[in-house]
Amino acid sequence: MQTHIYISLSSKAPKIEDRVIGYLITAEKREYSKEDYTIVEASWQRAFLIAVNAALDRFNPSVPCEITIHMPDRSIVADFNKSLPKNWQMNAWRNKRGKEIQNRDQWQKLYNQTYMARSWKVEMIFDLHKYMNYMDQQMERAEDRAV
Repeated sequence: MQTHIYISLSSKAPKIEDRVIGYLITAEKREYSKEDYTIVEASWQRAFLIAVNAALDRFNPSVPCEITIHMPDRSIVADFNKSLPKNWQMNAWRNKRGKEIQNRDQWQKLYNQTYMARSWKVEMIFDLHKYMNYMDQQMERAEDRAV
């Protein structure tokens, strides 16, 4: 089954702050969608990773599927598509300079969910997707409910 995950954040600031993360999951050939919006205190990159991992948590790793993750963050897409998580795992989660990578826990979880799930085919693409406006509205509602 072909499935799409769309990711969005309420704030694009790189600093650590409270922000709403959101994901929307759609499945082709089925009238199915699932979405969730949560407030987290995190940097921009960490928030994106938390959102992707939360969406992937909804899938059964033993059920074969093709997943396309639509991500509006070029750096995470580039790192994922260059198989950097696989390289980091082989180097004890350290970069080329020997320093522990930032957001190690979230990258490890993403690695475990994507590279280790043999029944999944996962691709990640940079995409300012068609659900951005809708998700922005949902994130505003989530912020309003939290106040």
